[in-house]
Amino acid sequence: MYKGSKVGGAKSSTAGATTTPPAPIGLTDEILSNMAVGKVFKDATKRVNSIDFTSDGRYLIANSLRYWDLYENKFLRYFKGHTGPVSSLKVHPYEDQFLSTSLSTASGGDSTCLMWDLRKERPVARVYSQEQVTKGSSSGILGGPCATYDTQGLVFAVSSSTPTGDAGKKPIAKVHMFDNRQFDRGEFEAFDLSPFTQGSPLRSMLFSPCGKYLLCSTAAGDLFAIDSFSGRLRATYKFDDPHLQSGSQTWKSLPERDGLRPTFSPDARYVLCGVPGGSIYVWPTLTKGAQEQAMSEDPVNVQACEPKPVAILKGHSGYPRCVKFSPTRSLIASAAAAVALWIPKQFTAPIGTQTDPVAIAKQQELGSAIGSCRVIELGKTIAAEHLYSEWDDDHNCSIFDEDAVEQHLESLGVFGKENVVIDFHSPDFLPPEWFDLVVVLRCSTDALWSRLEQRHYTEAKIKENVECEIFQTILDDCREHFGEEKVLEFQSVSIDDIATNVQSVLAKLSSTANSVH
Repeated sequence: MYKGSKVGGAKSSTAGATTTPPAPIGLTDEILSNMAVGKVFKDATKRVNSIDFTSDGRYLIANSLRYWDLYENKFLRYFKGHTGPVSSLKVHPYEDQFLSTSLSTASGGDSTCLMWDLRKERPVARVYSQEQVTKGSSSGILGGPCATYDTQGLVFAVSSSTPTGDAGKKPIAKVHMFDNRQFDRGEFEAFDLSPFTQGSPLRSMLFSPCGKYLLCSTAAGDLFAIDSFSGRLRATYKFDDPHLQSGSQTWKSLPERDGLRPTFSPDARYVLCGVPGGSIYVWPTLTKGAQEQAMSEDPVNVQACEPKPVAILKGHSGYPRCVKFSPTRSLIASAAAAVALWIPKQFTAPIGTQTDPVAIAKQQELGSAIGSCRVIELGKTIAAEHLYSEWDDDHNCSIFDEDAVEQHLESLGVFGKENVVIDFHSPDFLPPEWFDLVVVLRCSTDALWSRLEQRHYTEAKIKENVECEIFQTILDDCREHFGEEKVLEFQSVSIDDIATNVQSVLAKLSSTANSVH
């Protein structure tokens, strides 16, 4: 589990935190149904049990088990408190604290939920402790607790599974809500989930990014969302595979630690979950009718819905227990024996060296607006002046010589004397002092797909563009090399986008100290 640095902290840029909110992701059913594996990491020697994205989406952390400082790259502390295996770890989004839970006593755990301070070796509170149960008794099906924070860190939820004392009755499953600032006063609300769990213990809980829903899974393979304010059932998510039906042998054979771990998309509009067999199911959080009803009626009157999957992603050979959605990109990470990154089959990429009408119009209008502006299409200059060291047959392009390119541009004697626009896809080797502004242009999925096809890109080159865009390689490299204050990011899909982008560029340039750009 990854804890991002606090906003404004000295380590925020290195550790992966961001001082600006993540850009919204425009997710649709079509995009999610067209996801495919774009990259696979097979570095793990055993199965991967935990993955999480940093808050800005730049890094994916896998199997982080102790308190490790990513800035100093050193181990800080080992926490002692549980007497059995730890089943989950939830880090507070802002404070230096976290919650941990252990497996049930029937599975060798201690059935407790502990609260920790990152600065202390021992737990600061025992939030929940279930009485020990006898393996094989009527209460032996009890599960260990689950715990999770809401996205603001104001509330946390802890589940419990309580025996009724009657051998013929199923245990009572509850969710207990605590105020994080006053947890010592006890729960402020508790929801009875027994009607939805059919006596099966909870295996996971997760608040939605919007805070409205609490996503729950059970040992029997049930998956549902409740209203986090009222505890009412909002949606149930079912699998179409008969082997994955609630209570089937598939779920009965799974150890307690291998229960379902569903997740939300960053906009809270979709639910994702990996299942035994290698698939990842994707559902809308609510059906369209339920969404409209929730917006127009009293929440008490809203009926539960059963959304149908919009996608079933296949690619893993094993059970992808961990699934996470990047907070800033159309990128899904999943983990089984290997970690896979899923990206849309149709994608976007930086405009860079494009010569389509949009790019040409962009150069001409920007040059005209700045006045007496020299536009250098660096890709063409490299080819014309033979500023490359070798030819790449796989990508059907030259590998340019950075030193030769820099020397050629410097020999022109224009920097600091003329208004210059350089159009290139990889400028992060050029001296930062040459430029007042760096603009990274992005375009939509459909637009770029047709552009690349029209240019007859090789498969290898297309795949490289995909990876480059998904990881924002050019944008991140430019921000790191030139400084975030110099870098602007724009969408450039159509001619209509140009006027807006040009005005934004001119406004930025007018605020700089230099009169020559």
